Amino acid sequence: MIQLTSLRPTWGFAIFKAGDGAREGNATEDQLLQMVPLARKFRLQSWCTNAVVISRDLTFLYAFAKRSLQDRLLVWSTRLLLVTRQALPDVRKLLEGHWTFSMMNAALVNVLEAEGAFRCDVYVHLPYGATDEKTHRVAMWTTRRGIALSPDFQLFPEKFENFHGAEVNVTAQPFLPFWNETKEKTNGNGNGNGNGNGNGNGNGGSSEEEIVRYAGSDFMLLEVLARALNFTVRVVPSSSWSEATRLVEERVSFMTAVYHILLPSRQERFDFTFTYEFAFFSFVMAKPALKPRWQSLYYPLADEVWVAVLASVVLVPLVMYVTLHLPPTRTSTRVLVGAWLVFTLVVGSVYRGNLTASLTLPKYPPRPETLASLVTAVDRYMYRSCNGIV
Repeated sequence: MIQLTSLRPTWGFAIFKAGDGAREGNATEDQLLQMVPLARKFRLQSWCTNAVVISRDLTFLYAFAKRSLQDRLLVWSTRLLLVTRQALPDVRKLLEGHWTFSMMNAALVNVLEAEGAFRCDVYVHLPYGATDEKTHRVAMWTTRRGIALSPDFQLFPEKFENFHGAEVNVTAQPFLPFWNETKEKTNGNGNGNGNGNGNGNGNGGSSEEEIVRYAGSDFMLLEVLARALNFTVRVVPSSSWSEATRLVEERVSFMTAVYHILLPSRQERFDFTFTYEFAFFSFVMAKPALKPRWQSLYYPLADEVWVAVLASVVLVPLVMYVTLHLPPTRTSTRVLVGAWLVFTLVVGSVYRGNLTASLTLPKYPPRPETLASLVTAVDRYMYRSCNGIV
């Protein structure tokens, strides 16, 4: 079984050891199924991680490569060092046989013993190079000469700074304005020549060819990267987003050119470096229309003012009636009428000014700014998804 022999989070290292029964049946897969997620949690707690895997069993190394890729143990900033003891053909096969060793930031130390002396050769696999040779020895150590580094390669070289004109598979789905695909038909001419007992020349008829052209901001970004890193883009056809991402997981495609990490299901399947563009949820609706014109007579004054005017219309006649039926005095009647005239003059002036302003600059109804206000403001709504409008 997998044993956690040492864990020192404060010191920054952990040691995992596979038991002796790991090579029996599916025990290797079962133990790696327990170990790799624990190692990934440890890696996520550190900003820089180096992983060292020591084993002479090729079955274990291949199983580790598969499981570490499925559980996303490694990222490019993680350096992986394999320590094993194999023949050179097996070393080449191991480095070239799986994405974890060939494409990630990995190196292999092969320990050999000859005539009582130890020798260590360090190999790396460069998937894109100027020559057909992909596996290179970058360092060597012997007990007599010590360590000797290759002048042409680093221990952990940058594998993707130059693709040397290689073709890189990518997948994408039309998603404006990031990625757009248009099909154009062109006329092609075919020419044929034939020689038998006599000489004959034949011209083939013209045929139509369909060319797919790509556009959009993400395609333009991909073109710039292709020119800078010296590679050509080959778009692998895919029928859906699920297939596009599945081809990346299966390493048929190098990357998905248009990809959004908002969905939690995608965050659980892929690691990301940084986000270069943000997209926000939003909703749109028609501009609120003005209410009927006759209501414009009500808008110039606030509700409280209208209540005060209505109260004065009711109270002033009552006060006037009481004043006339009591022993009236000329002074009290004049004060009451004067106060009423001043009140009507002020309210009328304010009303006329506000009416002119409201007719000149009409006040639109408030717009919904949140989902709660949207629900209360409209009876029916639509949302646009990748598959259409619902």
